[in-house]
Amino acid sequence: MNNPAIQSTWSHFIRRGALGAMLYGFFDSVGVTLTAQLHQSPMEIGLVALVSLAACGAFGASSMAVLGLSGKLRSSNRTIPFAGGFFALALVAFFEFWFTDPPPFQEPFYMQGNVRVFAAISIVTSLSLLMFFVTSSARARRIAMQLMVVVAIVPMFFGELPEIQERTSESEAPNILLVTLDTTRADRFMDGSVDVPAFNRIAKEGVRFDTAVSQIPVTGPAHATILSGRTPWENEMLLNGELVKSSLPWLPEALRSQGYETGAFVSAYVLLKNLGFNRGFDVYDDDFGSIKGLGAVLPGRMWEMTKRHLEGVAYLLERRGDNTVDDALRWLSSREKELPWFAWVHLFDAHGPYEPPVPFDERYYRGSDPRDPANDSMSELNHLPPYLMKSLEGITDTDWVIAQYDGEIAFADQQLGRLLAFLDSTKQTENTIVVVVGDHGEGLGEEDEWFDHGDWLFEHDLHVPFAMRYPGKIAPNSVVKNPVELTDITPTILGYLDLEMEGTTGVSLRSAISFNEVPRLFARSMAFDPPPNRAQRKIDESFQPTYRQAGLRVPGHRYIHREAADYEHILFTCGAKGTPGCARVDMLDSDVVSLFTAEAEMLLSADVGARRQASGSEAKMLEMLGYIDPTESK
Repeated sequence: MNNPAIQSTWSHFIRRGALGAMLYGFFDSVGVTLTAQLHQSPMEIGLVALVSLAACGAFGASSMAVLGLSGKLRSSNRTIPFAGGFFALALVAFFEFWFTDPPPFQEPFYMQGNVRVFAAISIVTSLSLLMFFVTSSARARRIAMQLMVVVAIVPMFFGELPEIQERTSESEAPNILLVTLDTTRADRFMDGSVDVPAFNRIAKEGVRFDTAVSQIPVTGPAHATILSGRTPWENEMLLNGELVKSSLPWLPEALRSQGYETGAFVSAYVLLKNLGFNRGFDVYDDDFGSIKGLGAVLPGRMWEMTKRHLEGVAYLLERRGDNTVDDALRWLSSREKELPWFAWVHLFDAHGPYEPPVPFDERYYRGSDPRDPANDSMSELNHLPPYLMKSLEGITDTDWVIAQYDGEIAFADQQLGRLLAFLDSTKQTENTIVVVVGDHGEGLGEEDEWFDHGDWLFEHDLHVPFAMRYPGKIAPNSVVKNPVELTDITPTILGYLDLEMEGTTGVSLRSAISFNEVPRLFARSMAFDPPPNRAQRKIDESFQPTYRQAGLRVPGHRYIHREAADYEHILFTCGAKGTPGCARVDMLDSDVVSLFTAEAEMLLSADVGARRQASGSEAKMLEMLGYIDPTESK
């Protein structure tokens, strides 16, 4: 390195290599800013760009330093190190793309993930570029620069650019706030066991639905049901990770076509935009990182890939509700004031593991020591979800776990209260429709289902809180006691706007709210049936679960119909007038049960395909959230 010529070449390659790599980082950052749908401040955009350029530049400099050390390439040729740094980053981007699993149940590109194919493509490309760049032809250098532009711009077309459309102000159009409470049972809102003042305020100032029923105890399909007004079996979505079909009717699209600004702020991996939930939203904030947008640029993607490989994927699964609401409030405060808005805020806190912040972690526990060895209630539990195990280490008291769940619900309600306070402070309360609803429930010991959901159609899995407020249109303290569905939410919102959306199969609840009409005879549900599927899997490891169960909820009864032969159907009697709690009873030979059976068989006639296999890190994420049984995810 004492040779001045070698030092000059080495320094030259470092500088030019860094600049070339930074050019790629610049194009990458611009593409992310245009397509990520994140509501970033100028400071955040600048910080992400700065970090990206610094990381890219450092990599490009180090890459070209290796070539420059040889001293064999002329330092006067400026194209070689500049283009070399650029294409070194392009190769890294190709590596990240090639070895990143696609979303669950989506097919990868042909041979994607194959190490030999990646090595072959990389070697051939690198040698071709090297031979190309060492020429002294000016024409070759021009072609090299053109190739750089193409390589930088083409990947942007894989992202969805935001739709640009003219929007007109509708001064009388109400704003719409939809808050979905993940994994949230209705009984906590009806029996007073948990403090939920914000939800109670909505119910007091509007309407409460005492028998609101989820169509499926699975987050992704349940939210697709809410936003489409169609059942999961109509949407062909019975599992998390399934794509939202572009042909589905979609509430955000319908509202945006009416001039609404639309924003979504979600808190869980199973609702990420790459599954299609972002359709119709101007902003879709699914960024759980500490620096918003960093995870979308190449250095951030590579960092996440590395952490995923070394540490697992738990850090990518969810974000706490206060962080989600922070982002939602920031967007609401900065949007175009003359346009109506639709905001969807998803709070995942009540989903396990139950880890409420202070003071909610101690508010509902009445015991003295959750780790008292004299208490053996936890030792009697079987089949606890794997994603709970770390949070339950040393815990001996089931009451403590339930108290943590209740604390999560109270914390989520506090975040709902922040959203309502914003409406009050900005004088938007009177002109905003507020809908608060759970997507599904959670087992807390009933039917031996402990701290889990997704497999059964019991009352605690499907009975969800649901309240709605629209001042001047919905009378205060209204109550609908008859069963309603998640499918009814979109038609009801649109009904209050005097709009319809083709393809929805739910019903508007306006008449039920205003005139006490019966909205439907029964509420429907469907899910896969674990016991027969697991039994068949033991016989044939290649078997993909197909057996389903259908549920019907009528006033006074819940019925579960099993598709697999030799598995008995289940009948419950439920508390009168929509109060929580159902008790299993013997099947009755009556016309009522015959009617249940006929209706359930009609539901099961829906052609919803068998469970497909997820793979790689995406499957691991679903398993950690409890949506893939480890015994079935081989």
